[in-house]
Amino acid sequence: MKYLFFLLLISSQLKSQNNFEVHGKIIENEPEKIVATYLDGNNKMINDTLEVKQSKFKIAGNIDQYSNLSIVYNNNTISFIINRGITNVTIEGNKIININGTGAITEKNKLKSPRYSAIKNTENEIFSLQNQYLKVYSKDSIEAKRIATQGQILQTKLLDEYKQFIKETPNSYQSLEYLRILSPQISFDDYEHLFKSLSSQVKDNLLGNKISTEIRNKKNNSKGKVIEDFEKKDINDNTIKLSNFRDKKSVLLIFWASWCAPCIEELKILKKENIKPELLEIILISTLDKKESWKAAIEKYSLQEYINISDSNPPQGLYQKYSIPFIPTSFLINKEGIIIGRYEGLQTDQVLKDIYTTISN
Repeated sequence: MKYLFFLLLISSQLKSQNNFEVHGKIIENEPEKIVATYLDGNNKMINDTLEVKQSKFKIAGNIDQYSNLSIVYNNNTISFIINRGITNVTIEGNKIININGTGAITEKNKLKSPRYSAIKNTENEIFSLQNQYLKVYSKDSIEAKRIATQGQILQTKLLDEYKQFIKETPNSYQSLEYLRILSPQISFDDYEHLFKSLSSQVKDNLLGNKISTEIRNKKNNSKGKVIEDFEKKDINDNTIKLSNFRDKKSVLLIFWASWCAPCIEELKILKKENIKPELLEIILISTLDKKESWKAAIEKYSLQEYINISDSNPPQGLYQKYSIPFIPTSFLINKEGIIIGRYEGLQTDQVLKDIYTTISN
């Protein structure tokens, strides 16, 4: 017992030493305050408002092996990777003029990459187009459409540049950050392949472990697999266990939210189909939603005929269990509990086609 106590004490001391400091200087247009945002060592998002004195500021805290730090001031936003240790950074507007120190290893290596320079140029082009679009979208629809089309082309280019950066720099934590951004934009196979291409050192941290869990959960709940079970209370305080529908009827599991317009659109279409409940049980899982808004939406759109569950306790919720990238995401499950289809995004036509094929068998 004494040995265990000392182990825990040593562990606690080591964790307290896992800290970072950022010593910053802002050139021109010195603000009174900055807002610093980063993910700490306990996987908690930190938002610190800090004073700027004589153009200088200091940010300090505890992080995992690295974190992405964002600093906002005077309508400027700048983001960079920090490692454990001390980082000295000089900022002008949205640009890093100089960065060094033991905490700046990842950022310095990233800045040397020609690919990263290309990425920043493309990002700046997109930001410029966004500003142009905001100026004209309510005045000139033709020009707004032209800008939007140009923006889509640049967006595709940027995603490809992210992929190339990951392939070329598997030892950079920045690659992991780019992979996180790519997640909803690329196929699952590409996502998994890119993650596997990263070095063990880069993957062994909070974000890396999270992505690894997402991949495992998604593979375990993909088309052709027996869906993992869950047990939850519904809006009427009834206990709902997914496996209880096994050998009785098919199930359509829909992840949605009251604020999600595509989700509402899909639910309206499903209601019009009027599928017999003895053939198909529809379970609606509200996620990333306030309970008051969830209940109001059930009333507004007359969704009482379905089983309604609120999944409001991340990171242990169903959203994480089934590795949901965005909403709407749906699962069609047959009587044997096998996933017939996993539908990410609005795929109503395919969902309906698969439903009628499944319930007719």
